[in-house]
Parts: sequence; C-alpha cells; structure tokens
Amino acid sequence: MVHTKRIAAFFAVMMIGFTLCAWGVENAQKTGQARQAVTQQSTWTLTADTQRGTIYDRHGTALTGSEPYTLTAIAPGEAAARSLAALPDSGEKQAVMGLFAGGKPFLYAFSGALPEENEGVLHIQGTRRTGPDTLAAHTLGLVDDTGHGVSGIEKACDDWLSENTGEWEIHYTVGASGRVLQGISPQITDTREQARAGVWLTLDADLQRLCEEAASPLKSGAAVLLDVETGEILALCSSPRMGTGTEEEASYLNKAISAYSVGSVFKMVSAAAALENGVDPTLVYECRGAIEVDGVLFHCFDGTAHGAVTMEQAFAVSCNGYFVKAMEEVPVTRFRLLAEVMGLGRAMELADGYWTASGQLPREETLLQPANLANFSFGQGELTATPLQIAAVTAAVAGGGIYRTPVLLYGYCDAEKEIFQRQALSKPEQVMSEETAGQIAAMMKKAVESGTAKNGAPQRTTAAAKTGTAQTGRYQGGEEEVVCWYTGFFPAENPRFALTVMQDGVTENQGACAQVFAEIADGTLSLLSDRAGN
Repeated sequence: MVHTKRIAAFFAVMMIGFTLCAWGVENAQKTGQARQAVTQQSTWTLTADTQRGTIYDRHGTALTGSEPYTLTAIAPGEAAARSLAALPDSGEKQAVMGLFAGGKPFLYAFSGALPEENEGVLHIQGTRRTGPDTLAAHTLGLVDDTGHGVSGIEKACDDWLSENTGEWEIHYTVGASGRVLQGISPQITDTREQARAGVWLTLDADLQRLCEEAASPLKSGAAVLLDVETGEILALCSSPRMGTGTEEEASYLNKAISAYSVGSVFKMVSAAAALENGVDPTLVYECRGAIEVDGVLFHCFDGTAHGAVTMEQAFAVSCNGYFVKAMEEVPVTRFRLLAEVMGLGRAMELADGYWTASGQLPREETLLQPANLANFSFGQGELTATPLQIAAVTAAVAGGGIYRTPVLLYGYCDAEKEIFQRQALSKPEQVMSEETAGQIAAMMKKAVESGTAKNGAPQRTTAAAKTGTAQTGRYQGGEEEVVCWYTGFFPAENPRFALTVMQDGVTENQGACAQVFAEIADGTLSLLSDRAGN
C-alpha cells in the first residue's frame, strides 16, 4: 500500500514539474544531440549517439569519439515511474518529471544519479566526438550542428566521414494517443560500427600528446615534429589548446600553419644560398655589431660585436652582419629561388581543400634594393613563414639537401580499419647539394655546442639547431613584440626528426622555445625506447 501511494504521489508531483519540460528538452539536446521522430503511426523512435566516421592517428588510435558519456532513454509508464521516484530530490529530477508528464518517450543526459534500468529506463553508452582533452584539436577541426565539418580535417574529409555515419535507435510501439504500449519490448538498432570507417593521419598520438604538453608553457606558440626521411607530420601543435585561450580567436587559430616573422632561422637558407653560389665559408668578416647598407644600419642582436668570424662562427653566434655581407655576393634571383624551392612563400595543401598559410616571400624587384636584400639575408623585412614551413626547411638540411613537402593525410579506411587508399608521399627534390647540407648541419651542431642554441641541448640525444628572434613592428606596453624560434633536428649524427618550436606575443626571447625543444627531443627518444622495450 505504501508503495502504491508513493507512485501515485510521484505522478501528482510530475504535473507540477511539467513547466520545466522545455529546460529538460534543451539539456537533452545539448548533451545527447538526440532527435525524436515519429517514423510510423504506431512507432516512436528515439535516435541518439550519432557517430560520423572516425579520424585516427598513424597507428590506428582514434583521435575522435573517445570521450564517453551516458544518455538515458525513458518510456513513461509504471516501471519508469518506480525508477525515477527512487532518485534523490533535485532540480534535475523536477525537469525529468516534467518530461515524463508529457507521456512520450524521451532522452535525458543525467548529470547526477542515474535511475535504475528496467523496461522503461535504458542507459546508452555513447562517446562525444571531441572534448577538452582531444589531441590535435586544431588540426582535426570542428563540426557544426548539422554534423558536418566546417574546418580542418573534419571539413576536408567531410564527404567520407559523413557517409560513414552510424547511430543508436530505440523503437517503441505506441498507441493512438502516442503513449507507449506496455508489455511490448522496444526494438533497438545500432549501426555505430560503420563509423569505424574513416581517415588515418600521419600524426602519432603519443608524440602529439608529448608535444602539446611540452609546448603548453609557451602560452602562445606552436611545435611541429617531422619525420626527416618521409616528410610525414608526426605532431602538429598549437598553443593555447583549442577553446582554452583567453582570447577566443587566438585559441582557435592553428598557429602551426599560420605565418609569422621569421628572423635568424632563415640563415639556414642564406647559408645554403651562399655555399651553393661559391662563397668561401672560411673567409673572415669583422663584426662591429652593426653594418651600414644604403644609409641604413643593421644591428646584430643586442648590438653585440662578434669580432672576426667565419661562416660557421657567424652562424653559431647568429651574426647578422656576416650574412648581410655574404649575400651581396649571391645573385638575387638564385637566392630568392632557393627560398622558394624550399617551400617558402607557398601554401601547402594538407588534405582536400585544407590549406596552410603561404607566408610571404619578397618579390625579386623588392630585393634588388640593397637595404631590402640586407633585411632578407637574416630573415627580416617582408618575409613571413609558418612553423610547418620552417620545419620542412630544417628537414631538408637534415636529409642531405632533399626537400619533401610535409604530408598529413595517411589514408582512408573501411569499417574494419583496413586502409584502402594510402596517400602517396610527396616527391623528393634535391634543393641543395649533399655537401652544402652537411656544412649547414655542422654549423647547426656548433650552435648547440657553443652558440645561441646551447640552451636547447637535449640530455638523451644530440641535436643540431638554429635560433631566431624576429621583430614584428607590433607593440605592447611600449615594447615591441617579437617572435621567438628554435628549430633543429635530432639525433645530430643520424637525423630522424626535425622539430620547430615558435613562440609569439612576447617582448623578449627568454629561451622558452629552447626548453620546449629539449623536452620534446628527450621525450621522443624515451618514447621510442619504451616502444622498443629497452
């Protein structure tokens, strides 16, 4: 008798909660992304946990659809009433009561205690496509309210990902009033397995996680890790992580493929152009801290006078004057062409319609003016580039002068995760001689051993690198903002990885990029060692 009174009381209270119905519907839509539809006169269908094709890393680890959640299907009736009545009193319970009073089956995403399952209550285990811990969120991109990609890989591969959509459905038999007929078990269909089909990327989830965690102290910046031999992108990180920044626009910008002022990391290209065009690397230049060209003074960093330096020494200490003088001996056409064939000034298509920024390469007529050429020789002036472009230049040096356009798309797979369309690697181009690449690599090793790059020396391996601090012409609090760079490869003797770290939005270079480089290099070697079982 007490039990019967409790149920009767519950039904009475439900009518009071009817006014909260709208709130509960909105909650269910936001969290469950559910839709309800009458498919036949005698059937009421609830559709939940719609999943589109999956995006995987190079090892088949899912990068999307990995955050679990629970959605509850409730069919008003005595069984469901008993289960809901047992819930502790709360605003959430009141909202569910309002939906229950409507008499139609509905979906609800409980944030508190879950009602006990029975013939009127069914819990569905689903996964959200992305969440705050999603790796490579900038690269994966976003999906709109209709379930279609609007940016990144989600947009570039939208046709295939949308085609392989699966969903969970529960079909109730209802009477003329629309109420569920008791004693008839609902029918469930689950086609979510077909959403296992999708897209594989060249990213390595473990390396991506390593880079994102290491780069987070930058606050605003990027890190790019490439396979030197193949040009495949192993990690592509933008900081702050998507949706976590203080400025919404900044946090959603993929800085790894956006263009920034370059600075002295461009001296890799300048040194290559000088060596390829016969400049003797043993010739000595007397650096007095500044050099005048066409009435304009060009200073070394902090006005440091480096004294007598050869090319290797000038590269290691990042002497601007040396390269200003050296590039006067190189035909402008050849200098600019080398920068172009090494990927600067050209956008990269990472997937169908998914383009990086092109950056800016000064026009040849601009460089015919001596002051503009001087600026260009050490990476200033109109020159801009993306971290991905700088990583590709670095990989060309590490790879014996062979340039490969970076690759992100690994292939497409079916629901059994069998890859049926493997994407081809980019065509290798010999952009400088192997000897020239070797000489620059030696300069980069020297920079780590005793030059400006020494603060980024890793502990578990050897590295070769180049630093850069680029002026931007933008100011905050009366001080000019700079873009800081640290790019290199490791191990130095047998290069396997090229890594570029960039930080923007700061007014001085405090060595943060160097620290991130060292952490990623050491972490990469530790990870590989663990995988090998050492």
